[in-house]
Parts: sequence; structure tokens; C-alpha cells
Amino acid sequence: MKQFYPLTFSLLALFACNGNKTQSGDQTSFGAAMTDSTGLAPMAALQAFEAGNTAPVVLEGKIDQVCQAEGCWFNMALDSNRRLFVEFGEAFTVPKDIAGKRALVAGSFYRDSISVEKQRENAKADGASEEKINAITTPLVEVNFKAGGVKLLR
Repeated sequence: MKQFYPLTFSLLALFACNGNKTQSGDQTSFGAAMTDSTGLAPMAALQAFEAGNTAPVVLEGKIDQVCQAEGCWFNMALDSNRRLFVEFGEAFTVPKDIAGKRALVAGSFYRDSISVEKQRENAKADGASEEKINAITTPLVEVNFKAGGVKLLR
């Protein structure tokens, strides 16, 4: 009977870490099921949000960078210089090797404020000079995206 428990817990952990992953044909989905086959360009959707449209949207774009610790967030390219931070809360994770792939992402934009203290911590962790760290004096407001579902495209 003692051998049964480790096997049971191992199987439970394996299924619990699956992250609501579903696979069909040439697409892989994570989180909430998505029936959409196209989405808005991230920059166009961001501009609509900044103009007052706060409705949920489906974005279609290229994944630029993925959290290498757990796959709990990624950046999506807005243009050649800017990235959109996409997070999923603790609802699901994505594979760590999907940078460069195109995806549909369903969710909503939101504003997030980063305190002066947190910005300074991040700058210090990135190796910024003391001068640059001390130059941070105001909170930073960013627009991010909370995704309920992600569908990788081929």
C-alpha cells in the first residue's frame, strides 16, 4: 500500500501541471478553448484600448520572448522596437520554446503601475549604474495583456 501513494501523487502532479493543454491538428492551445482563427494586430488593438475600447479581444502576432522559469508569461511584438507583456495569472503555462511562433491570444488589456522601488530593484538586478538607478523617481505605468487562452499557429 505504501508504494501506491507515491505513484498516485506522481500521476496527480503530472496531470495537474498539464496547464489545460489541448492539441488538435497543427495547432496547440493553452487555457480557455478558442474557436477564433484570426485576430487583431497587437498594435491596432492597443491603440483601440488607449482610445477607450476596453472589451476583450483576440490578438494575432509573433511571440518574442517566453518566461524560461515556468512559461508563465511571454512578450508579443508590437512593432520593431516595442513588446507587449502577456501574462496568464496562474491559469496555465505555455512551452518555453515557442519564441518566434505566431499565436492567437484571447484576453484583455490592463494598466499596471510599477513603483519607484521596484523599478530600482529591476535596474540594480540588470546591472545599471548607481546614477541610472537614482535617476528613477516616478512610478511607471505600463499597458499589459491578461490572456485567458493562447493558440499557437503554424
